[in-house]
Amino acid sequence: RQLVQSAIDGFDDYPYPLTSATSLQSILDWANGLQQGQLKATPLAQANLNYPLTPGLKLDIANIAYMVQVGDTLAAIAARYADPQVPDNSSAAALILGNQAQSNLIVPGVLIALTLDGAPRQYTTQAGDSFTSIAQAFAITVERLAGETTLYTQAGLLSASVVLTVPNVIVTTAAGDSIASITEALRVPLDSFLTAANLVQEGLFKVDASLRFAIPALVVLPEDGLWQAILAAGNLGQTAGTAARYMLHGMRLPVAPGLSIPSSGFLYGAPHWATAQSAYGVYQLTGQQFPLADRAGDYPVTLTRPDDPAYAWFALGSGASLSFDIASQTSLLAKVVASVRQNGYRPRIEQLTAEPEMTLAPTRYSVANVVPWSTSDMARLLELTRSPGTLQQDASTGPQARPLLFDLSNALLATVEAKQAALALHIASSAALMPYMPVLSASLGISDPATSSTRFSDIDACTFATRIEFRIKQLAQTADLAPEQPNANDVVPPGPGNPGSAARPLARFAYEIIGPNPAQTVLLERWLTAMASEGEDLASGLFLLYADANNGASGLTSRADSEFLSFIVQSNLSTETNPPQAPLTDRLAAADPPTGIANTPAEFIKLLWELSTVNSGGSYLFYQLLADGTGLPPELFDESGIATLTLVLTLRRDAAQPKGQRIFNGINALLTTAAIDPQASVVQLRGVNAATTSLTLASDASIAAISNAYAIDIAG
Repeated sequence: RQLVQSAIDGFDDYPYPLTSATSLQSILDWANGLQQGQLKATPLAQANLNYPLTPGLKLDIANIAYMVQVGDTLAAIAARYADPQVPDNSSAAALILGNQAQSNLIVPGVLIALTLDGAPRQYTTQAGDSFTSIAQAFAITVERLAGETTLYTQAGLLSASVVLTVPNVIVTTAAGDSIASITEALRVPLDSFLTAANLVQEGLFKVDASLRFAIPALVVLPEDGLWQAILAAGNLGQTAGTAARYMLHGMRLPVAPGLSIPSSGFLYGAPHWATAQSAYGVYQLTGQQFPLADRAGDYPVTLTRPDDPAYAWFALGSGASLSFDIASQTSLLAKVVASVRQNGYRPRIEQLTAEPEMTLAPTRYSVANVVPWSTSDMARLLELTRSPGTLQQDASTGPQARPLLFDLSNALLATVEAKQAALALHIASSAALMPYMPVLSASLGISDPATSSTRFSDIDACTFATRIEFRIKQLAQTADLAPEQPNANDVVPPGPGNPGSAARPLARFAYEIIGPNPAQTVLLERWLTAMASEGEDLASGLFLLYADANNGASGLTSRADSEFLSFIVQSNLSTETNPPQAPLTDRLAAADPPTGIANTPAEFIKLLWELSTVNSGGSYLFYQLLADGTGLPPELFDESGIATLTLVLTLRRDAAQPKGQRIFNGINALLTTAAIDPQASVVQLRGVNAATTSLTLASDASIAAISNAYAIDIAG
C-alpha cells in the first residue's frame, strides 16, 4: 500500500530529469504526448518558481504595463528596465514604436523642434495626438521619428497617469536567479515571463542532481516514469525494511480471554526470554517491538520459486531455488544490540524541557475583493507603505509594481467592531483604547501545484486604510449650460452691465456632493473621533480616486498632487453645518497656492460627514486638472449626471510597531505597493503578539468577565 501511495503521489509531483537541452516546451510536449492537454505552462512554472535558472541566459519579458509618472521622459522610462549586459534591451525608440498609435499619451500644447534633412522643423502637439500623427505632421515615418533623440529627453511630452506598454525587455540571468526573482525584480506577472522565446529556451533550468524539478497534476505517466517517481520519493528502502521486519518476525498479537490464539505461540519465551513472558509491552501490542533471534552459528536462508509457469520470470541463480548464509550480517546486528545495552539510547537533542502550558497561534483572516490602483505619484505611496526602519525606495528608478487595494473580510470587521465596543465600556478615549486593539500584519501566500502546499512570506510594503465611495452630481460644466448669473439671488437678469457672478469661470469644475451611504458615513465619524483623541496625523494620506476610462488602466486612478486642485466647500446658510472656511480661503489665496487636496484630511472628512448627517445639500467638490484646465472625465458620469468617486484614507505606520499595525473600527481596507499577482497568490492577515498593560479589573473578576472585557472568545 505504501508503494502504491508513493506511485499515486508521483502523478501530482513527478520528478522530471533535466538535461542541458530541456526547455519548458519540451516538457510540455513530453507530458501532452502522453495525454493531450494534461499539462499547461502556467502550473508548470508555478511549481518551479524558485528552481534556479541557468546563469548567462538572455530571457524575453513581454509587454510590461507602466503608468507614466509626473516628470517622466521616454529615456527615463527605458532606463528603468535597462540591462547593462544587453545593449538596447529597453530603448526610447522601442517605446515610441510600441505605443505609436496611442492617442492619450501625448500632452497637448508641447512644442517639438526637430532638425530634418538639415532644416529646422517645429510642431505643437494637439489633443488626441499620437506618435503616428506627429510623424505625419513632420511628413516622416514613425520609424524615423523613433530615431529622433530630441524626443527621448523632452520634458512634459508624456501625459502622467496614462498607461503605456514597455515592449519586450531582454534580461540576463545571474547565479541564483529564478522565475520568482525575475518577475519580482521587474514587477511583472508570471504571464509576462512565459513568452514564446522563453518557452523554447533550452537549458533554462540548472541541471543539478541534488535538486528536484517537479511536474504537477499529471494524469498519465509511462511505466518507467512511475517507477522513477517511486524511487525519487525515497520510500522504497523504508517500505522494504518494514515489509522485511514483518515477514521475518510477524505481528505479535495480544492474548486475552475469548481469543483462540495459543499464548505459547505469541508470548515471548526461549530463546528470546529466560522464562515465558507473562504480559505484553505497549510497543509489542502494536508490532513495533519484536524479539531478535539469538543465533550462535550459521544463518542459512533458502529462497524457492513456486513450480508454476506464472513465476518463470523470477530467476534464482540457475535453478528454481537458491541458498545463502547471512551470518556476517547477523553478527553486526549483535554488535548494535550490545552497544545499545551498554551505552543506552541517547537521542541527539539539545535540551529536554517541559511543554508550555499554552501555545499562542496567530489568528488568520483572509481579504476580500481587490482593486488595482494606478497613480502618477508612486513615490508617495511607497513612502506611506514603507515599513518603519527601512530605507525609502527610489521611485524614480527601476520597475514599479502596481498598488493594490484589498477590502478586509466581514469576519475581521465584525471581530474588530466587537472588540472595540467591549473595550469602550471600560475606556473612555480612543487614544487610551488603541493599545488594546489587535495588531495585524499582511503575508503573501503562493501555492505550489505540485505539492498542494502554500508558502507564506511577510508583506512589508503595506498599510491599512479606509476606502469610502461617495457620489457627486454634474452641474453646468460648459459655457452653454452655465449662462452668466447675477451676483446674488437671481434678481437681476444677466445682461449689459451685469457680467454675472465672479465664480462663473469655476462652474465647470464644481460638482454637487450627494454623499456616501450610511454605513460608510459611520466610518467617517469614527475617523473624526479617533483624530480628536490621537491627532490629525493619524491619517498619513488622503486620496481621491476614480475609474478613468481614458488612461488605459483598469481599476482606480489617482493623480499626483502637482497635477490637480480639489477641495470641498459649503454654500448653505446654516451656521451649524457651515463652519468657518477661513483656513481654506487663506490657503487658496496664498502667494504659493496649494495643489492636490487643499482641505486638510480632518476638514475633508468632517465636511463629507456633515453633509451625510444633515442631508441638506449645499456641499460641493471642486476638481480641476491644472495642465489642461479640465475637470473630471465626462465618461465618469451616467445619463443622469451622477458619478462615483473613491476616498482613501491611509493609516500612519507607527515606528514603535515595526511589524503590523494596530487597527480600529474605522478601517476597512489594506493598501500594498508590493509586487503581487492576485491571480496567482493569496493575501492573508495574521495577528501579531504585541504586549501591553493589562486593564484594571475587579479583584474577583471571573474568567468570563475578563474575556468579555477584552472581547476574547475563550470558547474558541
